[in-house]
Amino acid sequence: MNNGESFTAEEFEDLHMRFKEKYPTIDGKPSIPTTLNRKILVVCNGHSNGAPYDLIGRFKTDPTTDLAIKNLADTAYDTALYDNLGAAGGIAEAIMEQKVDEIIKKYYLKMALAPSEQQVTEIYNQMIKESDAAGLPKLEKLYNENYKQRLELWK
Repeated sequence: MNNGESFTAEEFEDLHMRFKEKYPTIDGKPSIPTTLNRKILVVCNGHSNGAPYDLIGRFKTDPTTDLAIKNLADTAYDTALYDNLGAAGGIAEAIMEQKVDEIIKKYYLKMALAPSEQQVTEIYNQMIKESDAAGLPKLEKLYNENYKQRLELWK
């Protein structure tokens, strides 16, 4: 393995599995010091069948994760279509978005700690009122426009 060498995700996983077999571990640490370090890989999204690479989550697992991997093996959820739909830096909407986020964070805890359902509703309505005054309708319009543009790119 040379520095900068390209691997498929399967080849890297195979290399890692062979390493683990060759060097037993003690309390999760290699018993023999080594220079092989696992690094976060940046890989193109997808096997030939369209499933995304997800090796980072497969190195250290627990029983719950193992069950999820087994049961969701044929499922892929890609959020790329929804990523970064908000305001780009340097435009007026970016300041609005920051203000709305602050308002939501302020009221979220208040709603969680409210003693009654009626008070939750009152706090929620106040949050929406303040968010609307801070520019939420303009942000929603921006999100929808950006989403429509993203859909066109994915066609």
